[in-house]
Amino acid sequence: MTIIKIGDSMPETTKMPSEVEKIAKFLGFFAACRAYRPIDMLSRPFSYDDVVNTINDALRQYSVAYSTPDYIEKRKVNEREVEIRYVRLRIGGIEKLVRLPAPPSSETVKKFLELCKEDLTYARIAASLAMTYGFRYSKEEAEEESEEKEEVKIEEEG
Repeated sequence: MTIIKIGDSMPETTKMPSEVEKIAKFLGFFAACRAYRPIDMLSRPFSYDDVVNTINDALRQYSVAYSTPDYIEKRKVNEREVEIRYVRLRIGGIEKLVRLPAPPSSETVKKFLELCKEDLTYARIAASLAMTYGFRYSKEEAEEESEEKEEVKIEEEG
């Protein structure tokens, strides 16, 4: 858990609530898709209503992408077959697949909104973190990262 200073009304150091990180990871999908509106809106909320409306909008956009994926990959995970959904993007003439993350639970959203009601800084932190998580949803980049980790592991063992 990250320790970070949050708002002027908060103590000097506070543990980052896991809900902020979960929402940031979810919003990372929008960064990967270069659909920055939800992130931009959370980075400068003027009111609690702005946060609620932005989260609603992001969940609605996610729902559309989830129900109409461009590509579905089936994998076995812990003896279970799962579907991994992707949307296809064309960026600078290069086609790219972006994985849809698991949506945040209703409890996560509820707790995140409660936190933002106390201090809008939580929304700004989630927006900033989302930008760092965006690259993880690209199919190609995730595979490259996985290969790099495997190479490091092999080097450490050898």
